[in-house]
This record gives sequence, C-alpha cells and structure tokens, in this order.
Amino acid sequence: MYTPLIKSFSMFNAWGDNRLTQIDFRKSVTFLTGFNGTGKTTLLELLNFSLAEPMAISPDYKNWCTKVLLKQNIALFAFDLGSSDDKKHNKINSSLRKVQHKPELEHLKLMDFYNAVLKGVQGYKKNKNNVTSMVSNNSASENDSTEAARVIFARSDNPHGKKEVNELVSPIYYREEVFMDADRPYTKNAESQKTNIYDKSILLDFTLKELLVDFLSKEKELASNVALEKNDNTMLFNEINSLLSGDGIDKDVAFKLKQNFSSLVKKEVNYKFEFKEDVIKKFENIVEEFFKCTEKKVCRDSRGLLALRDSKGNVVESSNLSRGEKNILILLVLAFLSHDEKKVFILDEPDLTLHMEWQKKIIVRLLELAPKSQFIIATHSPALFMNDVDFDVINIMDVTNYE
Repeated sequence: MYTPLIKSFSMFNAWGDNRLTQIDFRKSVTFLTGFNGTGKTTLLELLNFSLAEPMAISPDYKNWCTKVLLKQNIALFAFDLGSSDDKKHNKINSSLRKVQHKPELEHLKLMDFYNAVLKGVQGYKKNKNNVTSMVSNNSASENDSTEAARVIFARSDNPHGKKEVNELVSPIYYREEVFMDADRPYTKNAESQKTNIYDKSILLDFTLKELLVDFLSKEKELASNVALEKNDNTMLFNEINSLLSGDGIDKDVAFKLKQNFSSLVKKEVNYKFEFKEDVIKKFENIVEEFFKCTEKKVCRDSRGLLALRDSKGNVVESSNLSRGEKNILILLVLAFLSHDEKKVFILDEPDLTLHMEWQKKIIVRLLELAPKSQFIIATHSPALFMNDVDFDVINIMDVTNYE
C-alpha cells in the first residue's frame, strides 16, 4: 500500500479568522480545487515554508500555525513567532518544556499545540529524551522584526527522529512561474524569492539553464559509472585469465572457462550500458513527446547541454523557447533529477502556461520520471484530471472549519 511522504497537513489562523484547515493525503497525487480566494495558494505557501530546509522567507501572515505529519511519524510544527519579545519567548519556551514530555508527540493535534504553546516564541534545543528541536527564521527582511520557527517532534525510539528534515522529504515549490527547490541554491535564494513579476522571465531562464547544467552532470555521472563498471570487470577478467593460465590447470577446461567468462562479462557490461543509456533516451523521448507538435527534436548545443532542434535543423537556445516550453522543460528536468529522491512537488496552477494536450499528459510523465515523489497541485483545470493516474481531488471549502 502506498504511503505518501506527507501523511497530513493542517494550518490554523492563516487569515486571522480562526479558520482550521486539515488535509489527509492518501495517494501520490492530490489535486486541490476551489473558488478563487478560498485559500489554495496560502495552503501551498505555508506547506512549502513548513518543509523547506533551511526555512524559506516567512509568509506574510500573522499568528498562524501549521502541522505536517511525515511518513516516518515525525511531526513538524511551524508558526509565526511575532516580534522579538524576550518575555513572550521565555513564556513559550516554558510551555514547550511542558509539552515535550507527553507521549506520542507526533500525534499532538494542531489546536492542542497552538493552545498549549503559542504565547510567543524563541529557540528551543534538543532534549535527551525526546527529539524536539526548534529552527528559527528571522530574515524575512532587514526591516521586518517578525520571526517564524519550526519545532520537530518525534518519539525518542523513532529511528528517523534525529535525521534532518531534508533527508526525509524536500519540497519543490512552483508559483507564478517561479520554481523554488530547497536543494538547489539558485531557486531558494532570498533575492530570487522576492523577484517581482517583471523579472520572472529572467529567473525562469536562469533556472532552466542551471537545471540543464545539472542534467549534463547527471548524464556524465551515468556514463562514468558505466566506464568504471567496465574497467572493474576487465580487471577481474585479467586476474581470472592469469589464474587459468597457471600450472596444473587442464588446457581444454581453462579455454572453455575463459570463453564463458569473457562472454558473461561482455553481456553484463553491454546490459548495464544499454540500461543507463536507455534512462537518458527515455527522458529524451518524453521531452520530444511534448515538443512534437512544433516538430522540435532533442539535441545538444555547442556546450553539450540539452537543447531542441527545429524542423529546419536550427538549434533553439533555451532562452528562445516560449514561456510554456520553458515551464514544461523545467518540470520534466526537475522530475528526472528527482528520480531517486524523496521530493514533494508543491505546484500552484502549473497548467496556466500549458497547452490543453500537455495538461492531459504532464502528471503521468512526472510520476514516471519521479516515482518516489509526491505531488500536491492546486488547479482550476479539469484537463489535469484526464489521465490514468490514481489521484485524490479535494475541495478546500470541504476541509475548512472555524474554531
């Protein structure tokens, strides 16, 4: 049975109206729907903030609190600390000490945590009995005195309890054509996250080029691994060949053994080479599947980077692609590079720049490229649902309550 990387997410008072929203995730793909202004973007922004390591820039909300329950039964509580007030921080510090001794802290409800702890916040360090730590963020801006923090709760006998959050799960956040990946410095830097709408096209180009460099590195790594494996097998063959040439070995038996071993080595090397070559070729085929409508084919540019060639044979630089083409290529490359990683793709209306036919097939391909990842997507487009993927659809209005 599939267990999502994030089992549930809840947030309270994000709009200052005591609204409690909780979503339980059961599948690898969850679509969030609802009218404009019902809170989809706010939910995704706070979810990304709660997971990002180091923490992202503090959301522009007051007195909010969130809880993320991870697959490993580790709870992450993130919250607004308010202004830097020592008295408030000491008070909340005292409250945390009381809460930390309760059993099964990961099952502590968000409202119970909020009522018991959030009176003002300051840092709290690891305790010997329970893994309870607080990571604070006080860099929303130089002129902003507000802070935010995250507390990590896990049972003392939890083998995953002492791991860093990004070892368990790492977010890739997309909003308004800006990609932020917690593991990639060029998409999480503070200045990039503050980019205004007029600079987003520049940031999109920069992100794509950096990802293409990462893709090239991955391609070289695969090729290097094949070469090492081939070299290791050749050395082993030479050693066995030397042994079979020694005194006391029947010549006919030795000859047959050499023949069989040589054939086995060649088959193994060829299989591994073909398998790893197929990984790249498969990805190229997926890219071409999206670009065949404009008769573009995958190629390499003069630097060896992945590029596209038009129907006239001209290489199209990534900066000359349309916005939709850049977005689809970034999504596909990010998914490819996340193949063996535990990622949560938090996507806020990724369909806005995509053709209808692209919307129908993008989810299937992302899952194929990143099978270990989870996808949480806010959308108004029914075309995203038109695929063979097993997914959940949740209307935000159905999970929003007031205390």
